[in-house]
Amino acid sequence: MHQASRLSRRTKLSPDQQVLLELRLHGGLADGGLAAKIERRSDQGIAPLSLAQEGQWLLQQRFPDSAMLNIFRTLRLTGPFDLGVLELALDEVVRRHDALRTNIRVVDGIPLQVIRPPEPVSVRTIDLTGLPAAERRPELVRWLRKRTAEPFDLAQDALFRFDLVEMSEEDHIVLFNLHHIVGDGWSLGVLARETSSLYKSIGKGRASRLPELSQQYGDYAAWQRSRLRGDAIEKQLSFWRARLANAPETIELPYDRPRPRERSFRGAQSSVALARPLVARLRQLCQREQTTLFMVMIGALAALFHRYSGATDLVIGSPVANRGLREIEPLIGLFMNPAAFRFDLSGDPPFREFLGRVRADAIEVFNNQDVAFETLVHELGVPRHADRAPLFQVMLVMQPPRAAAA
Repeated sequence: MHQASRLSRRTKLSPDQQVLLELRLHGGLADGGLAAKIERRSDQGIAPLSLAQEGQWLLQQRFPDSAMLNIFRTLRLTGPFDLGVLELALDEVVRRHDALRTNIRVVDGIPLQVIRPPEPVSVRTIDLTGLPAAERRPELVRWLRKRTAEPFDLAQDALFRFDLVEMSEEDHIVLFNLHHIVGDGWSLGVLARETSSLYKSIGKGRASRLPELSQQYGDYAAWQRSRLRGDAIEKQLSFWRARLANAPETIELPYDRPRPRERSFRGAQSSVALARPLVARLRQLCQREQTTLFMVMIGALAALFHRYSGATDLVIGSPVANRGLREIEPLIGLFMNPAAFRFDLSGDPPFREFLGRVRADAIEVFNNQDVAFETLVHELGVPRHADRAPLFQVMLVMQPPRAAAA
């Protein structure tokens, strides 16, 4: 069996970790890079914004009443339920992670992270048990859409909301709703796993088995600010300047209506689950071609948009977990960084030949992933347009399957 596959099954790696592991096993990813030990900062009550947070803050200033930066996830709890135990579990999660006790406030003209002391968590509850069974799920979906569309005040609000929906006596849905400035998709996974673990431990009268965290998100932000400047980042910036020189601003598709002059942020989401036999065949292709499943999927997406647009030069984005340091893997915080992948389909290459190009380019992208997206846009002088996002407007996001119940 493939070495990376054995390791991933044994340690339950996420897709991001799987990519990094396989690249290292293939000799394609350099260890180290900008990595260095993160030290605890002296003032634990205040911290600079990370570069990713700075971009989120600027975007929120432009659209102050928008909930477009809210991220959320649900956790299903089945069996006998105790709200008091859930609130104790959430109290402990919030105590553990400074990011969940953070506000963003402007001090002397500079936005900073201000960390509040722990406080008891209040869970808002919604009881749907009085509805006919057939009406509960539609009402759940309606309520989730409404709740996650409520904006946060970065300076005053707790930047999380924990809600509980009672579907039946032994079926409950927990909603984790965060502002993106204090978390990312990986963070939502950490939040769900820790809540589930603590709920089980507290419910059985046991102490938490979760190890104390050696660092907090503010420590990472201060480290990033000190490390990613001068010569330490110029090499990566040089790579991106060359990689994205004269890149197309958009993928021109045959639209069925004119592009609006300004983005409305109204849209829809379409999720696609791949059948197990298809995934098995794709993994076989990965092993033959010494690639990862991510490389195959983003290459296939590029080929699809090439077919639709006729373009041979395409830029597609994908979020990178950006958690190369072991000590930040268990943290809640905004580490995710959008990365730009540029594809050359000139000469109409066969897919396997094109996949080789994708692999080589992806390795270089992952070796230069430390530059924050907003920094990259600024340094490259990418023009800003009201009707579209800079650098790319198409993204691929791969998510692992989730366990349905705690």
